[in-house]
Amino acid sequence: MADRIITAGTEDVTIVVRLYDSATGAPAKSLTIGNMDIKIYRLDSDNDVELVQDWIALTALANLVAIHAPLYGYEMDSGDYRIDLPDSACQAGGYETIVLVRNLTVAELCLELEYKIQLTVLDLNTVMRGTDSAALATVLGAAVGASISADIAAVKVDSGQIGTAGAGLSNISLPAGALDNIVMADLDVIPAATAKLVDAINIIFMALRNEQISNSTAGIQSISNDAGTAIGSATLLEGTGLFTKGKYT
Repeated sequence: MADRIITAGTEDVTIVVRLYDSATGAPAKSLTIGNMDIKIYRLDSDNDVELVQDWIALTALANLVAIHAPLYGYEMDSGDYRIDLPDSACQAGGYETIVLVRNLTVAELCLELEYKIQLTVLDLNTVMRGTDSAALATVLGAAVGASISADIAAVKVDSGQIGTAGAGLSNISLPAGALDNIVMADLDVIPAATAKLVDAINIIFMALRNEQISNSTAGIQSISNDAGTAIGSATLLEGTGLFTKGKYT
């Protein structure tokens, strides 16, 4: 398990470690910073391990709040030590960083410590934070409506028109009056065999409502629009015991 999770490419990374006396197991206090060594490995995206920094002694910072300085350290309290890492430790393209800390001085001999940093692609500190809609937008994209909340509310309304929750698509129902506002206009031509539903219904309506003329001389039957203008016709054939009406075109 990682001791810390940060975004890959983060600079000026500082870690805090607690060292323990190798003899007593108690927190190792008052260690000489110059006697402390660190070693840094990084697991990269191509799944190989890179030695970022071989064992090197730390240099003491002037005080606890001193500006970040790579490979510098400072004792905080009760065996806790601040260690400033070089930027290469957590550079982009890495998955995990491992920092080893030790003190091999006989008088200050400590147990070697391993500190793990998990490197992520997304900045977990800003991408998703509670219900921060601005942070959420960085993941979902810009709102289509007034806000992401408004978009979610619109989806709920649309979903409510599908039918009872859990009923499945077999129980789809339309709100009362949903078809009342659909206005059909006069067709100018006979719809194709693959016509839209509205046009398919409309031609049936026009055939029943509007004027139809059967011309026995020409052998055709026509369908008219509301103004009485023919929009298409079908052939009429009559033989012995057989009457045939062709396809309207």
